[in-house]
Amino acid sequence: MKNPSATYVAILLLLIALCASPSVLAQTRDAQSRPPPSTAEIIKDLQSSDPADREKAEKAALAIKPLPMLLVPALLNACRGLSTANGVDLNAPPGSEPPRCNTGYVVQALQNAGTQVLPQLLVALDDNDESVRQLAADTLLGLAHDSPAAWPAVITAMANTHYEIPPRIAGFLPDKVGAPIAPLLVRSLNDSKPRIRGGSAMALSWLLERYGNPNAPNDYVEPPSALNRYGLTLSGAVLDIAKVLNSLEPDQRAQTIQGLAGIGPPAKGAIPYVPPMFKDHNPSVRWSAVYFFGAMGQAGKVAMPDVIRSLKDPDKGVRLRAMAFLESCGPAAKDAVPDLAIALKSTDTDTIEQASLALASIDPSQEGILPGVMLTLNDPNHPEDRANAFKALTNLGSRAKPAAPALVHLIATDLDSENSDDKALTAMRL
Repeated sequence: MKNPSATYVAILLLLIALCASPSVLAQTRDAQSRPPPSTAEIIKDLQSSDPADREKAEKAALAIKPLPMLLVPALLNACRGLSTANGVDLNAPPGSEPPRCNTGYVVQALQNAGTQVLPQLLVALDDNDESVRQLAADTLLGLAHDSPAAWPAVITAMANTHYEIPPRIAGFLPDKVGAPIAPLLVRSLNDSKPRIRGGSAMALSWLLERYGNPNAPNDYVEPPSALNRYGLTLSGAVLDIAKVLNSLEPDQRAQTIQGLAGIGPPAKGAIPYVPPMFKDHNPSVRWSAVYFFGAMGQAGKVAMPDVIRSLKDPDKGVRLRAMAFLESCGPAAKDAVPDLAIALKSTDTDTIEQASLALASIDPSQEGILPGVMLTLNDPNHPEDRANAFKALTNLGSRAKPAAPALVHLIATDLDSENSDDKALTAMRL
């Protein structure tokens, strides 16, 4: 016997077969011989109120390559009315078992239809149901990852008027496609439709973050020279975006300016094109302009006169952002002191806190700063500002001595150890 182990295995399998009941054997044969569900059966299960039926149908659709076009509408509708964040019906009565939808299966199944599904996806991007729109957007991004043939549809989708769609597509493009699509985005900056120009500018600015900002929140960062293989330079692409800023619609203009800010100082070539945004009628654009100059480092201080004027902006968010910018400038922002002193007397807590931090950095000799700094130190709603408060107390020096007991109490009672070193160091300096 040359292979006794194989013989033993065969004997064992024979014994198992002889001992198995007829019903078990029949079930096994049925499972093996049962044909996959038909398109009609999958569509029926996708419409079921039973989440298990729907998930079974989604898995069945996922296994079909290429996906029959008849399944596309049913798959898009499988998640209608559901939160695509977790697949839960947000309108379900309390205590009820909410229907669920596995959006990952649905997107993968739709991708199996290939680029022939693009026209239906573009229609679905205008659906009145947010979950359907997001499924279409995610599928479009998946197809763009797989094939450049989907890229023109991505550009078309940038014209979508639903607030969440262009940012969703632009935000995922850097990871889904990356630099290869950058030349098409640059060309689309000159499109006749302002929303396509805006969506392309937004997407391109967010994509460029990984080439200009070493701390960009991406999976990876590449050197600017990596753009050269696509016939682009970082400074040239930034300039292309900056030149069209004034022709974009306000919501996309604001997000594009923030995207340029995300690139950091390498985007300083856009500086001459941003000052007009301080006078934009949209507060989001004005806020973004202040934010942009704050991200430009030393080069951004050229906008200080505009930022100081922003202290009188009718929008509170713009005023607070202006104060944060001026705080970072230190004594160089001395011309802002009169307006900041007025802000210090505001009845709004946020305004008092931010004005105090700015004045502590610019001119700590001003009266009335310490109470505002202590408000920040004890503000549970803005714990991220505590580090600035410790810095402000250090800037105040001997003027902050009345705060010493409160700071010692914080050290003794605050369980948050993240800023413990800052607290102790500040307490010793007072």
